[in-house]
Amino acid sequence: VMVIESINSTGINLAWLVNLNLNEHFDLRTYPLNLTFSEKAFQYNLQFPDRAAGENPLTIKKVQSITLSLPIQIKFSSDRINNMKVYTITGAKFDYDLASTANKKNSDELVKLKAFDYSLEGGIGFHIYFPYFVLSPELKVSWGLGNLHSRNPSLKFSSNIDKINSRMISFSLTVE
Repeated sequence: VMVIESINSTGINLAWLVNLNLNEHFDLRTYPLNLTFSEKAFQYNLQFPDRAAGENPLTIKKVQSITLSLPIQIKFSSDRINNMKVYTITGAKFDYDLASTANKKNSDELVKLKAFDYSLEGGIGFHIYFPYFVLSPELKVSWGLGNLHSRNPSLKFSSNIDKINSRMISFSLTVE
């Protein structure tokens, strides 16, 4: 293995938002039911690919992920100006990967990932007030703090990786 690169990938998230209004400008938020369906992809540049195993000089390995998350966030919102309000959020998130490969016995060709992760989050959003509903587009960034990699020195695609951290940029629409 000459080079390993992480490939950006997309996913979909389904969640229920629970919001506790602390005062006029601050809210405490969480998503008690929060499922993310995504994949992590790694591109390997191999000097001597095993053609019999289906490897090419550029080989991509993917790991599917179904993550159950519990974020806890503080939201600070501005005063309402006409039909719009701006807000920022910050908080922490705890993740459990339901499709974790760390303990799977038949996943020798995969990069093994641990089930638990934790991260910090920050973002910005807008409340746009319509006559019958409120639309809230939100852009959020998440930085994983824990090492997700369950390193196995005997596996070709795992032994060259020291650390894997999760990074996520998410765009969401909430309708109230």
